[in-house]
Amino acid sequence: MGSSESIFNPWKKSLELLQKSQRAVQRNNLDFALIYYEEFKPFYAQLSREQQGCLRSSLEDLQYCLAMLQLAHLRERLKHVR
Repeated sequence: MGSSESIFNPWKKSLELLQKSQRAVQRNNLDFALIYYEEFKPFYAQLSREQQGCLRSSLEDLQYCLAMLQLAHLRERLKHVR
């Protein structure tokens, strides 16, 4: 499967970007996690309700992890300000 093929398949592209964002979170790379998450959104919107339902749990987990990672980064920055 070429990358151009996945661009036209919202399901495959959604899975790819969700996984990339999850891996970036695991690597503590907030910037890339957010980039992939933002790229994911328009593809997710193109999915059927059933497909969105299949991804909902993973998406909610990712959103929680992103929020926690953002807070961790904020805490680190605040430590340096003191």
